[in-house]
Amino acid sequence: MPKLIETIRMACSPAQEADLEMRLYRMLTLAAALLSFLVIIPTNLVQNTSPYVNLAVLIFGCAAALLYLASHRSRIFPKLFFLLMLLTLNVTWFLNGGSQGSVGFYFFSAVTYPLIFFRGRARWSLLLLFIVDGVLLLTTDFRFPEYIIPLASPTDRLIDLTTGFITSSLASGLMLWGVLTSHDREHLRKNELNRQLIEVLAQNRRRAIELEKSLAEIRTLRGLLPICAWCKKIRDDEGLWTRMEEYICTRTDAEFTHSLCPDCFHEQCEKEARQTAAGAFMGIQGELFQAATSEDDTP
Repeated sequence: MPKLIETIRMACSPAQEADLEMRLYRMLTLAAALLSFLVIIPTNLVQNTSPYVNLAVLIFGCAAALLYLASHRSRIFPKLFFLLMLLTLNVTWFLNGGSQGSVGFYFFSAVTYPLIFFRGRARWSLLLLFIVDGVLLLTTDFRFPEYIIPLASPTDRLIDLTTGFITSSLASGLMLWGVLTSHDREHLRKNELNRQLIEVLAQNRRRAIELEKSLAEIRTLRGLLPICAWCKKIRDDEGLWTRMEEYICTRTDAEFTHSLCPDCFHEQCEKEARQTAAGAFMGIQGELFQAATSEDDTP
């Protein structure tokens, strides 16, 4: 029993690789097989039901189980399952009391199947086939009652109707539950994706604003600039040589502030010191020369 419950849970679980239609198809084929084996056939054994009814239900249950197993190999046959279900209902209609039996309940559950799994012309064609088939069965039941195998007793009819009502209600509720839960799950998933999309768009918008701001603040010079190796002037497009600071300021938003780096500062200080020392030396030498000249001129 735990293994059976785990199988049902896995069939109804939102597997990442299975879409909505696949999950519903697996759930319905598994439910059809389980209801056939565990509910309908045991109930029919309690009654004086024709063994051909159980044979038809057994074949349908085995086919549903095989279709469920095939769905795990990503192979689904919704039309085949629908036709097998319709064929089983037609056979058991004549073997199980016709309009007096429980088969009519299952028709109300089966009519929702083409509405869920098919689209466009296929949906309405199968639905029309389903309705025409039901009308023909009722007409045959009315015009040719000898074709119908009646139920053995009122008690058997009560058991049969009760079982059919419960089983068809479970099947209908299961399909509706599967559609609604899958819809709610998809709705939540889409809301989460929309939230993530909004966050990504907001982040991209912030980055775009920052990029525009950066582009507004930064203008770059590209290409090869002809520059004088000695004076560092740059030749513009008109052939004029311009100071590097002036050239960059006129073509970008950059501005220059002048100062001395440590190396240049020390070099300039040494240069001035040498010039000062040389000037002082020349001054002293000139004074000495004047003094010597004045001594020579003294009598």
